[in-house]
Amino acid sequence: MEKLSNEFESNNINILLNEQYRMNAKLMHWPNEVFYDNQLRANERVANITLSELCTTLPADHVFNNPIFMIDMAKVRDRSQEATDSHSFKNTDELKIITEYVNRLVCDLGINPKDIAVIAPYYAQIEEIRRFMPFHVDVNTVDAFQGHEREVVIFCIVRDNTESITEPICIEKSSIGFLNETRRLNVAVTRAKRQFVLVGNSKMMQRNGHLRKLYRHLKSAEVVFGPSVLDSFNHIDSAGLPPSDKAPDCSFR
Repeated sequence: MEKLSNEFESNNINILLNEQYRMNAKLMHWPNEVFYDNQLRANERVANITLSELCTTLPADHVFNNPIFMIDMAKVRDRSQEATDSHSFKNTDELKIITEYVNRLVCDLGINPKDIAVIAPYYAQIEEIRRFMPFHVDVNTVDAFQGHEREVVIFCIVRDNTESITEPICIEKSSIGFLNETRRLNVAVTRAKRQFVLVGNSKMMQRNGHLRKLYRHLKSAEVVFGPSVLDSFNHIDSAGLPPSDKAPDCSFR
């Protein structure tokens, strides 16, 4: 489709479908600016949808009701960095954060696991997440998730090699890997309907212009947090969750 679009660009036959019916307007902000020249608009039925509509125990002003936010690993002491595995990459601490967040969504908020997806750019990380994830959530690559959508999408950057970088501009491609193809992240962000969560090292995002713009957008919106933000779940009243016979099995906790 892209090849045909470019070939016939001068024939005035390309039409942009500029109204989207999937995601909260705040989720749309970054891809709209970077990829669509701010021509997209959110239909009024989805423009303000949030997680609190699915979970009555989640206050509308709670941090986890944000449609988009980042859990930044950059300042975590003794964090795991990327590790190679069969010519792929994985990151243990990002895996732990993702698993914990999904646990909290399901057990503390009562979100259906089928409404959650985890996306990663590397098969080694995907295999590890699938291995340790206690619930049946969709875990896959960016490319495999095209055409899909979920209420919540969690994306992990995986790559973390900042301490070895001395000339960022010269080694950009080797440091950030697949995410240099920013359209992959565009696909990941636009799969989410109510919430997109980015987990990774913000320093890695400085290696790519579009990723840097995304980070600056998140920072200006004050939705970049450290892993300790997960403690905020402890202040949510879970009294309104479904009866135990209808809720997911959280006994492992």
